Amino acid sequence: IFTPHGRDLNIEHSITFRATVTAVRPIKRDVVKSVYMYEVPSATEWSFGKIGTKFTPNVFVDIHKTLDRKLEAMKMYETELREFPHPRSGEALRAVAVRWGSVAGFEAAEAFELFRELI
Repeated sequence: IFTPHGRDLNIEHSITFRATVTAVRPIKRDVVKSVYMYEVPSATEWSFGKIGTKFTPNVFVDIHKTLDRKLEAMKMYETELREFPHPRSGEALRAVAVRWGSVAGFEAAEAFELFRELI
């Protein structure tokens, strides 16, 4: 399961996170093995780590081959995109992917924080 980071500035993201981890509690039936949190530009970083723990990714997915496709798909969300230097501009989204890529040794990466993994 992928869910927004639990300490996003946007309250609906925090509620979604709490509802998700509540729904997938590790009980005997239908156990979800992995729960990952992702960052949402202009919601995760704008809490500045002051609303609980900050986003600390520890799982990275190489997206260098699909980054342009992701940015094209984001254009479908016209009401969510903004002009640079806003975090949800195409330029900023590319910069974030390149930054996380540099952390992981990729050209571009999507970053996640593992909340729980059952092995």
